[in-house]
Amino acid sequence: MPVVKREVEVRDNFLYGYIGTNRTGKTSLARKAAENWIANNPDGIVAGFDPQRKFGDLLNIVIKPSDKEYPEKILKLRNALLILDDYRALHPQSKAEPWVLDLMISRADYNIDIIYIIHNPKLVLETLTYYTTHYFIFYTESRLGSWQEKIPNYILCQTASMWINKHVSIEGKGQYPNFPHIIVDCLNQKLIGQNIKR
Repeated sequence: MPVVKREVEVRDNFLYGYIGTNRTGKTSLARKAAENWIANNPDGIVAGFDPQRKFGDLLNIVIKPSDKEYPEKILKLRNALLILDDYRALHPQSKAEPWVLDLMISRADYNIDIIYIIHNPKLVLETLTYYTTHYFIFYTESRLGSWQEKIPNYILCQTASMWINKHVSIEGKGQYPNFPHIIVDCLNQKLIGQNIKR
């Protein structure tokens, strides 16, 4: 039987979800994560849906909803970072289209890391939640029940949301680059506070 050569070297992949209301620091921290990814993957490709134009100078491929072939372009990515900022404008349906599931299944083989940014847990596609490795929880005006409805690790996320909302109600949303948030490490089932006064 012939040996099949892989297209790219296999490594651990991440899928980061940034959740919070406007002006809480989601995009700033997601951009730092993208810059770190580029520094560690100089030959990698960065593709993104960037309606607010916050990542434009980092993108090799710009995804636009008007381009009806964008799902095929995404599925052809190799050794890439995919950034989906406010992606519900790109994918407005609540049920994931088939290409999203194909992406989740193939991302480890093709070394595709993903960053998505959303305002509320109710807007997260269920398909993404089952593969998310880390959530970055900022202040959000979502109801606590909305975490349970959408996120498999909802107890950790709901706890993080309650803590960060209480902190922000006392200390404020913070200023660049020190935005308070809590990282939910889904792989290790841990909460990690960032820029939180004790």
